Amino acid sequence: MVQRFGSRRRAFLTGVVLSVAVVVGGGYAYGAITSTNNQYTGCLAGGQLSNIAIGASPLKTCQKPATQISWNQTGPPGTNGSNGTNGTNGTNGVDGVSVNSANEPAGANCANGGSKFTAANGVTFACNGAPGAKGDVGPQGAPGPQGEPGGSASIDQIPCSTEAGIDPNGEIAATVATDGTGQLSLKCVSTNPKLEIAIDLHTVCTIIGCAQVPIGAVTQVDAAGSPISGGLQCPSPGGIANVCLTQRFAQGATAHFSSTSGTTFVGCDSIDAGICTYKVTADHVIELTAT
Repeated sequence: MVQRFGSRRRAFLTGVVLSVAVVVGGGYAYGAITSTNNQYTGCLAGGQLSNIAIGASPLKTCQKPATQISWNQTGPPGTNGSNGTNGTNGTNGVDGVSVNSANEPAGANCANGGSKFTAANGVTFACNGAPGAKGDVGPQGAPGPQGEPGGSASIDQIPCSTEAGIDPNGEIAATVATDGTGQLSLKCVSTNPKLEIAIDLHTVCTIIGCAQVPIGAVTQVDAAGSPISGGLQCPSPGGIANVCLTQRFAQGATAHFSSTSGTTFVGCDSIDAGICTYKVTADHVIELTAT
């Protein structure tokens, strides 16, 4: 008897929300924002960061489909403090006695400093007082307020993949926590339609008990029915889930699927020689049932 999986139409995203971490030593990390103006570089694949290191290079070279990204966490510097006030001018020295060059040699020093002399035009210049002491330097202005934490613009909208094994089909959506921690969260978001493969279940009993298992498997193929390398498989190799959700197909793309014997498709545009053909135009469900 065929039983249907009650929640197979449940959709889920495989994008993973991550916290930015600074790699230290052998790979241990901290999620807190530091006050240093560091640049961080890492590898992003399937919504997950790895090989994060301080600087312009990741801890290890990013391997496809991972994408190398860089960012920093330090906000802009605060504004400069205001200049200190100027010191006051020194007081003038006491004037000396005015004499002319007949009484004193030109350039002779006065008792209180300065010099006395008569210019060529007959004008006599009195002794000048000693210059006042230099005023004290004004206090340093207070430092400006600390800048706000750096934003997410450096990594927002970087191409990413919502599932392993496919070319980037989405963009990173980055958000900064508003609770004062400055924690950065990343999520890979795709605008492609959601295509769900739902496989009916049947009961299989052994000497250790009974279990519900998928009635078959679905494989992405080309129009001639040959499997596509890296194409969609449901359940995934080694998996047992009977509902698979993908956004690998862009709007308007045509997908072809084949299944194991004893099964048939529901929800295809057409079925020819057992091959399901569907043009992806909106969120859709293709169901595999027993023949």
